[in-house]
Amino acid sequence: MKKILFLLSFVIFFTACSNQETTVYQHLYKVQNHQGHTVYVLGTNHQAKEIKHLDKKTEEIMDNSDILYTEIPMDLGKIQVVQQKYMFTNSANDVLNDEQMKRLEKVKENYPSFQKVDYKKINLMYLSSICEQEILSSLGYTSLGIDSYLYEHFQGDKKSLETIDFQCELLARLSKYSSEMILESIENKKESEEYCKELFETYYQGTREDMNQFVTNVYKQYQTDEKAKYYYQNLVVKRNDHMIEEIEKMFDSQEVELVAVGVMHIAGDYGIISELKNRGYIVEEVK
Repeated sequence: MKKILFLLSFVIFFTACSNQETTVYQHLYKVQNHQGHTVYVLGTNHQAKEIKHLDKKTEEIMDNSDILYTEIPMDLGKIQVVQQKYMFTNSANDVLNDEQMKRLEKVKENYPSFQKVDYKKINLMYLSSICEQEILSSLGYTSLGIDSYLYEHFQGDKKSLETIDFQCELLARLSKYSSEMILESIENKKESEEYCKELFETYYQGTREDMNQFVTNVYKQYQTDEKAKYYYQNLVVKRNDHMIEEIEKMFDSQEVELVAVGVMHIAGDYGIISELKNRGYIVEEVK
């Protein structure tokens, strides 16, 4: 199985072509109930190169929506406070055996910024985010992606589907119960780099069908053994179920909502869009 844990993490660990317009409408859907109420759902990328503005279709929908929903409240100050609360829970010292700790010590040679932290006292998901940021930086990406752009430029009300505490607590829990998988993903830096390149190329240059196939393939890879399945179920599938419940509540209001969450949640045969179709909602691809 490819070690693809890095880009399955979330907004917490804060993208896009370098030209004047970043095109994302190929990941945008118009969802309606049978009474005609509309919710727009956009699959985002949490990482990007410089974003001047989005394509005209997406910008227009953003301007005409009343409420923006992101995964979590994108207040960096609050995120850092909550992060401090959980980053030392289930630390490497607490969850790794002696052999695993020796492997972790070798990893710091591959990640310069990794050497600047007390890695033994920090949980593995936080450590993996440090490694992720190094890989992204080497590829020319920052953590200021589509979500950040929308949050900065949206003029209406801003809400979230999840809390910062929920995501940080989940990361700490996975650090304990998926420690070997996370350690392997940190060790396999080259494989993680290749995965990042493939994801970004598919997101920014590929078609809607390319993205759906990419996400479906990732889902299938995580069904190969129980440990991998546990990780994916908790990080993606269960959160998808919660997000769908929150989206369904939006159809009771008269306002137009724009829901912007990671594309790994919305795309593919088992994503949010597919499930909304299964539940009888009218789904239209924005073209």
